[in-house]
Amino acid sequence: MTDTIFATDKKLYQLLKTGVNRARKEQRSLLVSLDRQLPAFDPLAYFAVGRQLFEKTLLWGRPTSDFCLVGLGASRTVAAEGRERFSVVKKAWSEILEGAIIDNSACLNGTGPLLMGGFNFTPQQQLSAIWANYPDAMLVLPRFLLTMSQGEYWLTTNIMVGPKSKVDELIKKVEQEWNMIERKATQRSWRKTFSTEIKLQEGEVESWKATVEQLTQDIKDERLEKVVLARQVDVKAEQSFSTTCILDRLRNKYPTCYIFAVGQGDECFLGATPEQLVKFEGDQLQTSCLAGSTARGSSKREDQLLGNQLLNSEKNQHEHLIVLRSIRNSLQKVCLEINISEKPKLLKLDNVQHLHTPITGRLKPDFSLFDLVKELHPTPAIGGLPKNIALELIRKREGIDRGWYSAPVGWINATGDGEFVVAIRSALVKDDNAYLYAGCGIVADSEPEDEYQETCLKLQPILSALKGELNEFTANNE
Repeated sequence: MTDTIFATDKKLYQLLKTGVNRARKEQRSLLVSLDRQLPAFDPLAYFAVGRQLFEKTLLWGRPTSDFCLVGLGASRTVAAEGRERFSVVKKAWSEILEGAIIDNSACLNGTGPLLMGGFNFTPQQQLSAIWANYPDAMLVLPRFLLTMSQGEYWLTTNIMVGPKSKVDELIKKVEQEWNMIERKATQRSWRKTFSTEIKLQEGEVESWKATVEQLTQDIKDERLEKVVLARQVDVKAEQSFSTTCILDRLRNKYPTCYIFAVGQGDECFLGATPEQLVKFEGDQLQTSCLAGSTARGSSKREDQLLGNQLLNSEKNQHEHLIVLRSIRNSLQKVCLEINISEKPKLLKLDNVQHLHTPITGRLKPDFSLFDLVKELHPTPAIGGLPKNIALELIRKREGIDRGWYSAPVGWINATGDGEFVVAIRSALVKDDNAYLYAGCGIVADSEPEDEYQETCLKLQPILSALKGELNEFTANNE
């Protein structure tokens, strides 16, 4: 990489010239996008720089799949409010791509123009100011997109041009921006040791347990199958959190999980989730059912015993079947075919193991990834069943604003391929404050103490990453 990769780029000059001429003719703004191959880089080095220089910085990756995206800045931000947020974003992305001038020589998924971002759990009047800067939908077309995929490293530059744009000025500006990014990425050492004492404010634990008890009665009265109840834990640190260090610990500790971050100003929503909502490529989709969980054992024998108990647990198998049936019913609306494994298997993570069933399918013509996300969210694993009644009970009983917790976060490219996950095992971080959420599926025979302990187990990964060392979070922290 050199200081002249843009200034001497004849292809970029010609693309921009063509774009400006078209913008003048059509009297509108349009997208010019060009990618180029780069030497190997650490995505987090650029994420750290992005947090310094830009209002919006985003990251998405899965370490074991050798895939990572880093979005620096925003050439265009698509935001939407209300129940039609999926449709609004779908239309806006189509309009951005209309007439766009794209040179995507990499031909790799994750290169070229794409949107990164996500949605909130459910459109509703906000109960707190915590999520004020995260609307019902927010997806970003990055100014600079860095992609690591299949052992290759690429930079995609997305530039919006208008009728009055001047090519030389556009190139000069993008050159200056990239030079600053490069200097800081090579000079800044963000891999510093970071640990801090944290204080937990769990809220009214006994009140939450009482809500579990109330929900079990609601489920019996309403003849529901399941409602997911979440709770919020506030964390206060002795110093400001380093979001880059938190992400570094998460990717090293949970390499099979999806590592994500959506930085908005001095706030950042981040996490390491094991739960894929849906992946789409061509006309093929991939999703999974992840419901039912237990702890990992302290020995191989104990771990196997706990796993076998989970596989044979009537309660957990029932919960898993509820989620699986709901996913199948949702997919039938948009799929030509659906393939589901016969029996769930164990998905073992560092501190928890889940029942897991892979699902594949083929999408009907004229449907998109946004349609899949709309149909699948929220799954019973984070909402309940029947969906609408469960969501109404969540609004009535939960008493918190979930924001983007347990909502779809991901990316979509110009051809419609992409992937979204369910943003659990996550936190919203701002300065020395962090807001964490964990939930569990409540059924008719749920025990409040057991459900509380399950939320404690689910909070451990992100709490450990926030603190910088292992932080055993159990009922003893009350």
